[in-house]
Amino acid sequence: MTEQETTQNPDDTTPDKGCCKCSGGKISILAVGALVVGLASALIFSAVDPQGLTRFMFAYIISFAFFLSISLGALFFISIQHVTRA
Repeated sequence: MTEQETTQNPDDTTPDKGCCKCSGGKISILAVGALVVGLASALIFSAVDPQGLTRFMFAYIISFAFFLSISLGALFFISIQHVTRA
């Protein structure tokens, strides 16, 4: 069989895309549920204290900057590896 025939007509050993049992549906539902619970609790705790919303926003921007710096550092590291062909 040529390569073209193999790619057009794969044999039966190639798994289907539909046979994967980890579709991610349950995980995404749990992630959305955690997001809703986290936002609701943050809003409730910020409403209790007069300075609560301000403190929440400061904490949010600090955590945003922290995770942004990690992701940009990883991107820089990967780009250096790409440039040097490592």
